[in-house]
Amino acid sequence: VRLRAPELIVATANPADENSVSQARFASGKGVVLEVAPPEQIEAHINRLYVTDVGGGETLKSHIKLTEKGEPASDSKMQHHSIVKLARQMLFKAYSLKSSDIHVQPHLGGGQIRFRVDGVLRRSAAMPSNVMERLIRYFMNMTGMDPSQVKVPQDGRATLFVGNRRVDLRVSVLPAREGHRLVIRLLDQSSVFSLSSMGLPPQELKVLKRLTSFSQGMILFTGPTGSGKTTSLYGLLASLNNEQTNIITLENPVEYQIQGLSQVDIDEARGLTFDAGLRSILRQDPDILLVGEIRDEETAKIATRAALTGHLLFSTLHTMDARNAVARLLDLDISQPVLGETLLGIVAQRLVRKLCPECAAPVREPLSNSEALFARINSDRPPAMRAVGCDHCSHSGYKGRMAVLEIIEMTPAMRSLLMNEKFTLEKFNEILPSSFYTLGLRARGLVQSGDTTVEEAHRVLGLKFWADIAQDENKDIYEFLSGDMGEDGVGQANLMMITEDEALARRVTSHVDGRYQLAHFAGIEEGLAHLRAHRETDLLLLDMEHAGASTREFLLDLRSAFDWSGLPAILILPPDDNSIDELLESHGANFFIHKPLDLDELDAQITGVFHN
Repeated sequence: VRLRAPELIVATANPADENSVSQARFASGKGVVLEVAPPEQIEAHINRLYVTDVGGGETLKSHIKLTEKGEPASDSKMQHHSIVKLARQMLFKAYSLKSSDIHVQPHLGGGQIRFRVDGVLRRSAAMPSNVMERLIRYFMNMTGMDPSQVKVPQDGRATLFVGNRRVDLRVSVLPAREGHRLVIRLLDQSSVFSLSSMGLPPQELKVLKRLTSFSQGMILFTGPTGSGKTTSLYGLLASLNNEQTNIITLENPVEYQIQGLSQVDIDEARGLTFDAGLRSILRQDPDILLVGEIRDEETAKIATRAALTGHLLFSTLHTMDARNAVARLLDLDISQPVLGETLLGIVAQRLVRKLCPECAAPVREPLSNSEALFARINSDRPPAMRAVGCDHCSHSGYKGRMAVLEIIEMTPAMRSLLMNEKFTLEKFNEILPSSFYTLGLRARGLVQSGDTTVEEAHRVLGLKFWADIAQDENKDIYEFLSGDMGEDGVGQANLMMITEDEALARRVTSHVDGRYQLAHFAGIEEGLAHLRAHRETDLLLLDMEHAGASTREFLLDLRSAFDWSGLPAILILPPDDNSIDELLESHGANFFIHKPLDLDELDAQITGVFHN
């Protein structure tokens, strides 16, 4: 536990174990003094030491240190422990992909690791269920959770250092019916926030700067979780941050630490709620306030009161768009005159993925369902570009994200209407200025300019994307939505088969058609390229009839690569092949089947992979 010269202080759950005391005394060359501690506490500290340093000889810290290549930055004796290696590799992979979250969850009889990259979950690796549970217990130990409390949700945190870059890890464990789920949020503390880095069009940037030039009033951001509201608010605060301005934030929780801002963590369990914190902050002589979220009447009233009394206040609301924010505030019992006097502007925001500049291709015939629908609604003007996929974008077709904003800047006419007893939301919408563009129309502009695709705009905005365009074109959206907008094979498991036997491939394809999606390749390189481009592959069928060294090496390489280490595999063996043990143990197959192929037996094998 610590060194108190000339004695070594040792924690133990069994002070009567003289043999261990003698070994410790011999190994250290010092006298040993025992302190009694519960066994679970000792186990938790040992697990933390797998990835931690001892600071000052006394304090344990949940720090994970890696080099820029993902290797351990220290010579810890435990760094080669299999679960520790898996945890480090998973974290570095997520960091290198610029993931915002890591998901570890039960899947197909085992577990799977998924990374959220540019707002979209991407499956990366699979693992047996016992490995997944050990990995989750390891993170529970390392982030200060109680591993013995397996039936309650828990939260923890740790810090990852990659070279000189610091990434805060927010860890959540949730017990589910099929097993525990682990989610890790990665917050890169070296991120730089500024208005210029938001990539906004000049006209929208000009409106935001104009709104922040007021010395008092309220500016609201709306949108669902993960729509980039926090990033935009930090960018606005960074533009206002200087020595003459006192800026205080109330957040739940504080995600990014920004120098010059006083940031307060909400802790409802201890009575520090948004409304209680806001009351205290008003006694701290602030110039600018950020309230993470207005969620109840009390917070809404205190926030508007702060905006009335000489403060510039930023906050967020959960509404679908900017126009619904007014209705939400009125529902929270904010009077129309107060709202008319305090509200400066409302910004609705979404994030769409940008097309990869290396592989994006112009739209050509034949058009996809979504592209054809866009052209019909949009006066026969098709999208400009479509996603393809390459190594540069991990075969997703997209690289990075950009904000889509819908901004309502309060005009004198709007303020006058809010203070009028005859106010209605319909009248409010009627006097919106001609410069107001909805989220759907902003997204349409990005599709037409080739910055993103129609599929991405539909993914982010859903039916609102089509409805906004149709309304702008004076068309009835429901006339266009009767056709099939889906894609074939949605919800079906994806199989990949590698065989030179064309007749076998046709037979299997015909047999599984309608139940599974099957991609067939005759060569190893083609199959590997397909795996890279289609990470949703669920099962590999590998014909070993003509397998040479390259086929066996291919399977071994899949097993050693992080992305494919747990990909289930069924080996199709020649009739007289008796090398079962070697194939299962050395080449990582889950099941095997001999030729001539019995299709019913193949069904049973596939079912065994997916459901056992």
